Amino acid sequence: MKKIFLTLALVACSMSAFSQFIQQGTLIDTNEYEDRKVDIPMRKGWDGSFGLGAGVSGYYDLDAFLFRLDLNYGYNVTPWFYLGAGVSGRFTEISMAAVYINPRIYFSKRINSMYLGLNVGTTVASSVDADWDEDDSYDSYVYKASGLYAGVSLGYRFDNWELEAGMRVYNTKHGDAEKYDGEVHYDWVDTEEYEYDEWFDPSGEFFLRMAFHF
Repeated sequence: MKKIFLTLALVACSMSAFSQFIQQGTLIDTNEYEDRKVDIPMRKGWDGSFGLGAGVSGYYDLDAFLFRLDLNYGYNVTPWFYLGAGVSGRFTEISMAAVYINPRIYFSKRINSMYLGLNVGTTVASSVDADWDEDDSYDSYVYKASGLYAGVSLGYRFDNWELEAGMRVYNTKHGDAEKYDGEVHYDWVDTEEYEYDEWFDPSGEFFLRMAFHF
């Protein structure tokens, strides 16, 4: 858990520093509108969004269709840098819920702008993927999402809407399952017993997402 919190802090600091670099660098002309006596619509203050998305996911292969939704809320520290937090639900062969922080860099101070976003957090709930044997009693291999959840996306915001493409990776936990006394009993083991890396054994997804800002 300490590793996750340290990762969140480092990501937020890095994104903030990079946004200052963009603001002061040549990617954005900060004097572009100073000679025009007009008000420029800019992102400022608190900002929330609700998003819907669809894509593909999988553990060995990206062979499962997914539907996802998310709710995010945060603050536009500058017109170029947003820092918020959110909760996301994903529905596929392994349905899961995650909480995360989501720093974002915009490439223009205007409302309509491209952006680069990150998501770093942890899984808080997950279903289990199992393939039961013929008598429906025992499965020697099951897995679920557990632990680190992270991703990156590239999108475009226009007025109160945004469209983005992104990817996510999440850690998985492995074990055995058995049915008796009318219940399913799981025995989760260290991933190194399956010759996986003990700390991180990722699955992934790719998706398209549309969101509305409020």
